[in-house]
Amino acid sequence: MTEFAILCVDDEEIILDSLKEQLRRYLKGDYRVELAENGVEALEVLAELEEEGIEVPIIISDQIMPGIKGDDLLAQVHELYPSSLKIFLTGQAGLDAVGNAVNKANLYRYISKPWDETDLHMTIREGLRRYNQDKQIQEQNEQLQHLYAQAQIDIKNLRIAETALTHARDELEDRVKERTAELESANASLRETVGDLNSFARTVAHDLKTPLSVMMGYADMLGEYGNSIESEQSMLMIQRIHTTSKKMVSIINELLLLASVRREEVQFHLLDMEDIVYRAYDRLSHLFAETGGSLEVVALPRNAGGYDSWVEEIWVNYMSNALKYGGIPPVLKISGEYFEDENQVAFWLDDNGPGLQEAELEQVFVEFNRLHENRAKGHGLGLSIVQRIVRKLGGRLIVDSEVGKGSRFGFTLPVFQEETTFNQE
Repeated sequence: MTEFAILCVDDEEIILDSLKEQLRRYLKGDYRVELAENGVEALEVLAELEEEGIEVPIIISDQIMPGIKGDDLLAQVHELYPSSLKIFLTGQAGLDAVGNAVNKANLYRYISKPWDETDLHMTIREGLRRYNQDKQIQEQNEQLQHLYAQAQIDIKNLRIAETALTHARDELEDRVKERTAELESANASLRETVGDLNSFARTVAHDLKTPLSVMMGYADMLGEYGNSIESEQSMLMIQRIHTTSKKMVSIINELLLLASVRREEVQFHLLDMEDIVYRAYDRLSHLFAETGGSLEVVALPRNAGGYDSWVEEIWVNYMSNALKYGGIPPVLKISGEYFEDENQVAFWLDDNGPGLQEAELEQVFVEFNRLHENRAKGHGLGLSIVQRIVRKLGGRLIVDSEVGKGSRFGFTLPVFQEETTFNQE
């Protein structure tokens, strides 16, 4: 299990002791607190921690110290450990030193002496959250690269297999009609798989290209003109790089969900639909706040069967689309009904949006398609995921809309039965 440490650098022993006590009290033993009295000792401590396999998420440094000054130390640390967050804790750093730390060390935060312990705790907490989030993004990017490479191999292999199966079908068609029908079915299945993989590769190549280009553009500007850019502008660029990377994580997560819906076998459970709806609402609370949207939930049937994590994704997609494309402010209402003659339970969401034309209704569940691009940005996966989930769970989609009167998006699920299992294969 990976260990973590926070390094404090200051030439005053009383400062180091105070920092150590406050950090240990706040971190409660989850992180080691290492101390150094100057820049040379700090670099030695970092090297020793690296040899022991201990990660250093945060480095706190004074400015005025014997030997290496704080801004120069942080610049050297940034070259060796770019993922570590650097914090100035000093009462003597001038604007030149702070600017140097921002430009050459990607300074995360400046705290003046004497410091407020609560402010220190908040800075450490947010810094650790930022470090862990950046680490997760890096891991997911590596996972995406691996998935993309594997997808290319799979596409090539599936095309080879498709050619071989087609040749076999032609040879056997005249001799065994039943065998020919089986081969045609297998061939159609392979074409569908190839289409899915091509869609996956197309999304990787196009939908991730824009955020990557944005991040590379800002990174190039910081790299080439960093010394001449004001610190406030530099921090703004870094924030935009961070925001763009979060968008990439969202795309990656939806791609992974799309893949899992295709391959996973799931066990049905009796669904508490109201609980699932409110879980989805909690995930979108920020979007409700931004749009001023409201949600009304009418008493929902409690006899539907399904897989609650996937059903939650259905509601997340339906609600987010209603908030983005609905009325101003958006008004959402969720209700449902049990249809005993069909042994199905229906649920739907009504919004007060402008409604959709018939041609738009035909395109709304198409993968990688976006409607109302002037209203909101996205990558066109959400409703296609809804379609796959509903089909996987044995239900059907409900779509009804009239221009000027809003839209209704819903789905049906079978009534819960014990030991029900669905497999996509």
